[in-house]
Amino acid sequence: MYYARQRRTAGKSKYPLAKMLSTAWEAITSFSIRPLSMILLTGTVIALCAFAALLALTVFAACGRTVSEGKYILASVWFLGGMQLTAIGVVGEYVGRTYFEAKRRPRYRVKRLLRHDPLSAGDSDSDDAGRYEKTGGME
Repeated sequence: MYYARQRRTAGKSKYPLAKMLSTAWEAITSFSIRPLSMILLTGTVIALCAFAALLALTVFAACGRTVSEGKYILASVWFLGGMQLTAIGVVGEYVGRTYFEAKRRPRYRVKRLLRHDPLSAGDSDSDDAGRYEKTGGME
């Protein structure tokens, strides 16, 4: 629903920054599984890059170049960290999708009513339904 916001007439907001940030974080994480998808993507990219580094180190060693053990350990740690992030992302996606399915919210939102329901003619809300049909939203 859209509305025209008017300027504050008096005083300053007493809403603290911490509460604003908390509300913003709730808005980001409550209505989307996108952060979970980003964790999955980040973990996959890290794991693939670390695997490529391990493969390159192995090829260098096979070609006779000297490769220190520290580079193998570092690439292995990055690979395992990426795999852990990937696993957390997969579990998070599963939990997020299950959560949204459990809420049973519709996948769409009704913008306006196309026809009047004759069964609700005796209801007190029938006037609202007529306004809703004409204006495209509840007033």
